[in-house]
Amino acid sequence: MDILQGFLDILRFGERDSSNIGKQKFLSASFIGGPRDMRQRYMDAIALVRCFGKPDLFITMICNLTWTEIKEYLWTIDEAQNRPDLISRVFRAKVEELKTYISKRNIFGKIVAFMYTVEFQKREAYDGIISAELSDANLDKKLRSLVLKHMMHGPCGNLNPTNSCMKKNGLCKFNYPKSFAEQTAKGSDSYPIYKRRNTGEVVKVREQYLDNSWVVPYNAFLLGKFNCHMNVEVCSDIKVVKYIYKYICKGHDKIAFYVHNNDTNKEIDEIKEYQSARWVSPPEAVCRLFGFSISEMYPSVYHLQVHLKEQQFVFFKGNTDINTIVNNPMIKKIMLTEFFQMNRSNKDAIKLNLLYKEFPEHFVWSTTDKTWIRRQQRCAIEAASYQMSYSLRRLFATLLVYCNPANPKEIWKQFEESMLEDYRVLPNVERKDIQYQVLNQINDVLHSMGHNVNEYELIPESVRPSILEKEANEELFFIDGPGGTGKTFLCRALLAIVRSKGYIALATATSGVAASILPGGRTANSRFKIPIDIDENFSCNISKQSSAAYSRVVLTTKNDFVNEINDIIIAKFPEKVTTFVGFDETVEPNDQSQFEDLLHSLNPAGLPPYKLTLKENCPFILLCNLNPYEGLCNGTRLICCDIKTNVISAKIATGDFKNKHVFIPRIPLLS
Repeated sequence: MDILQGFLDILRFGERDSSNIGKQKFLSASFIGGPRDMRQRYMDAIALVRCFGKPDLFITMICNLTWTEIKEYLWTIDEAQNRPDLISRVFRAKVEELKTYISKRNIFGKIVAFMYTVEFQKREAYDGIISAELSDANLDKKLRSLVLKHMMHGPCGNLNPTNSCMKKNGLCKFNYPKSFAEQTAKGSDSYPIYKRRNTGEVVKVREQYLDNSWVVPYNAFLLGKFNCHMNVEVCSDIKVVKYIYKYICKGHDKIAFYVHNNDTNKEIDEIKEYQSARWVSPPEAVCRLFGFSISEMYPSVYHLQVHLKEQQFVFFKGNTDINTIVNNPMIKKIMLTEFFQMNRSNKDAIKLNLLYKEFPEHFVWSTTDKTWIRRQQRCAIEAASYQMSYSLRRLFATLLVYCNPANPKEIWKQFEESMLEDYRVLPNVERKDIQYQVLNQINDVLHSMGHNVNEYELIPESVRPSILEKEANEELFFIDGPGGTGKTFLCRALLAIVRSKGYIALATATSGVAASILPGGRTANSRFKIPIDIDENFSCNISKQSSAAYSRVVLTTKNDFVNEINDIIIAKFPEKVTTFVGFDETVEPNDQSQFEDLLHSLNPAGLPPYKLTLKENCPFILLCNLNPYEGLCNGTRLICCDIKTNVISAKIATGDFKNKHVFIPRIPLLS
């Protein structure tokens, strides 16, 4: 790795061997917990603050070694600290449950962004959310016991000068005991002054008598739910923001030292330095072995490259000739330079007049082509060229559900006329009524996929539900998922619930094996008495002269053989061949350059290959439940009618929707 200017400089001195330049060993940001990773997370967090404003709450949750889930799995002579595997699993489950309550059940209101990290230790209606007082024993004895057990600080100061929170000047670094206050007010140190009334009540905690001034701020619901130290603070001032994010992104406990001579040519190996300096505790080691996430952020942050001219980093292999690297035109095509180019030449970019930070909201960076591409409108533009309004409306609904466009309203305005086109031939119908009819039809398609057109705010008014949606009292749910994800468990649970309420639930499957694992399960032929007219004298009624007698069935044992046969059959079609290349992307954008080739070589089950070759009139199979209500589900057979860059025009080949025209767009998939 080196900057581009470094290549240009050393090339002038006649150096051609790339192994003699650059930094060969460095700890990349993809290494979780490394210094580059933690700095990047801090910058990402500050980016969230720029977008959404200061955070509202700062929550600290500490693992409780006396949790029931931990104690019931310990031997009588064992101690919790000897079971880091058990502690790590239980704590992760608690963290996931906490996230559910906060982000999905919205106990604090709707969440627009959050960030958390796990630290492995080596030893404005505030009153409705946070309390800093002893709870009333007459109202809730359990809550009071939890406050005394988990939320009383220290004691420290004169009561215990050797407590871990004490500084050299003899004061508590957390400023306990706190001053009393009759009501909550904004403090001068970025944190609020919480209501701590001087009631005169004292309690005995760790051999000392403490009052409200020693209570750590807490949320009553979370404390009662998780039974552990759960400090909840209000972020009342922007001054506290940088402290919070520097704290949670500070990295791991370590001591850094390195002994070397004055040889300036000696290469410094960051990886060895990091391994030597870091202390990994048993719980952290277990978390990494189990693959548990130790940090998370929502929404994700898009990393934009910023640098001076020719100061961008260049990654290269040590055996590559420097001339080859420097003369590669792709190394100069980066996010920043292509942003400038787009604003000079692209009509959409010029019209939008966006800042660099706003650009990813409307354009997406293609790591393959090294260019910015307009978000999701490409499919709609290509589909509109076919002048098939009905299919275009269904495609628009599919894009809303599966592609999460940044600005659905803008796409609606751009293609509204194309989607209204077939309705305009109706006599004596005003345009406003036509618009509502089209939106109602789009809403019907969205309703079949579990969504509503009003979610996307395409027009200022709300779209009333259509007659079809009002009459949809019965719904068909299609369950899809890889093996081992719990489909059978879900079916058994549904059968048990329905039958427990006195309703009739028929468990039916197509095969005896599938039916045998369901309670009361039977095959469709058995359950509904579907006749199968066969006996020992039965034979296929196919004459020698019929076309069926010349049919062939190709049996393959491996996917490699299937791909080989597909290539042979595609080659026999006379039309022009079109190859679709997947846009493989890593979850973390900074990992893209390291794993791009590996991603292209993978073919996960249930996803199309990296390279998909098609010709007009050739058959293909859909591998995603785009819209089962319209016949587009996993396994649908289609015939390719026409091919564009981002959309395929096709007809359904079999079943109830045979010969129905559909558009198949590019959609993002996760594996």
